[in-house]
Amino acid sequence: MKLSLAILISLVTLASGGLSRADLNEKIFKDYGFPSHVGLTRLCGERVYSENGEIIWDAFASAETPANLIDYYHQKLGDAGFTKDGERGTWRLPVKSAHPQRVLEILPAGANAPYKSCENRPPANTKSIIMVSKLSRH
Repeated sequence: MKLSLAILISLVTLASGGLSRADLNEKIFKDYGFPSHVGLTRLCGERVYSENGEIIWDAFASAETPANLIDYYHQKLGDAGFTKDGERGTWRLPVKSAHPQRVLEILPAGANAPYKSCENRPPANTKSIIMVSKLSRH
């Protein structure tokens, strides 16, 4: 008996928990308190422990240029906590905190950053990396 393509896709969606990649990315960004962006590929996420607490981070690849992503997030997040360094843009929140609780960083593909330790490599068309992180104190 042949299954129609629509039924097959529905079964695969149900088996995978019903979340698309875009929905999963949106959920991850929401957990960090930041809006997501369309077309992101999640590379990996890690937890790093220190005496000050736990840092949780996730890395995403994008075909958008860093400038386009910075413009997008600037419209969503504004100037609060924003710094720009060359092609990089970073929001550290809360503003003026010695130890920000959450960070969103946009950097050009190939830049030296923790995402390079990810098992998943950025796709060939990647122009930017977005890293989101948060600090959880013990």
